[in-house]
Amino acid sequence: NSLPAGYAPRQRVEVGAIGGFVPPQLRERAALVFGGRVASRYGANETTGICDDLDAAGVGVVSAGVDIKIVDEAGNEMPQGSLGIIAVRTPGMAESYIDDPQTSAATFRDGWFYSGDWGVLLAPRVLRLAGRHDDLINAGGIKVPAAPIEAHVRDLVKPQDCAVLSVNLDGGATSLGIALVHDTADRDAVRRKLAEGIKLGATLGVKVIFLPKLPRLHNDKIDRVQLHRLFEAPPAGSI
Repeated sequence: NSLPAGYAPRQRVEVGAIGGFVPPQLRERAALVFGGRVASRYGANETTGICDDLDAAGVGVVSAGVDIKIVDEAGNEMPQGSLGIIAVRTPGMAESYIDDPQTSAATFRDGWFYSGDWGVLLAPRVLRLAGRHDDLINAGGIKVPAAPIEAHVRDLVKPQDCAVLSVNLDGGATSLGIALVHDTADRDAVRRKLAEGIKLGATLGVKVIFLPKLPRLHNDKIDRVQLHRLFEAPPAGSI
């Protein structure tokens, strides 16, 4: 949606987002249009608030009364500074989903809520939100399934294999990662096709890496935590 031509607020308007961080470009645009502070809160319907405000890089202090830990795929707590799944415990969190015992058992365990997000504890109670660890892509604040985006990537550039991932890189400027297994000699041409063909919002920054193969778990699913690490520190020859 767009604002009426010549729109100007009568007074400064504070803009709030709930659920995740606001990318820098969108934050700047909102502040320019509305003239007020942009507050980016992190939380979930199941838990209520987790961080009262995240900066443009997705970093914030965990809210009072909230317990948080970072775990691996098996639920083991990871040391400070490690990338993993965000698990939280809050005074007002739910205990289960209505009429969905299977999802409830996987998501609510031993008094903790295991989120669909991953992050890093940079220091005690200082969280960096790194992206989604499941099959959803956060495109400018709107969560969409990864599968149709991956199908579109396959149609556009015909890779041997590919995966897309919601990421928080480059200080929040990059929010979509595309990993390709592709034998092209002209990677710039592939990037141009993707830039022209993928239209998920003006604030979406994209990072493309080329890999000999995608990291996978023993069940052949994409190892999304390992893939995120490859986006954060691309190996030699992948760019």
